[in-house]
Amino acid sequence: MVGVEENTENQVMHFNFDKMHENLGNDRDAIKKVLLMVLGDLKSLIQKSENYIFNEHLDDIKDNANKLVGITASVGLDRLCTTVKKFEHLTTLEPEALKHYLPTLKSEVNPVKKLIKDYLLSKRDQSQ
Repeated sequence: MVGVEENTENQVMHFNFDKMHENLGNDRDAIKKVLLMVLGDLKSLIQKSENYIFNEHLDDIKDNANKLVGITASVGLDRLCTTVKKFEHLTTLEPEALKHYLPTLKSEVNPVKKLIKDYLLSKRDQSQ
């Protein structure tokens, strides 16, 4: 298995490990707790995003996006953060934009979740 910390183009595009360590330090236990929380929050907040978009609740879309921006920015999920900011900055319900943003958001979440899980597994293996 290729080490997760190697900066392959795909990983760098989705997960800025250096930024995560800059923000969270090098405490493995703390990082693990935060990343596990992020995984749970991503699932919940993405589901809420879909619901708010479907029901056209602009304020809820923006509030939910604000939460996602905070989470993604703090752990170095730069590309996902950039996508989420598009929701956060909506001033009106723009159905065509939302039709584009939601699939983009969902397609970005899958590799991020895999990278987080791989990272956690690699750190578990290193501590044994």
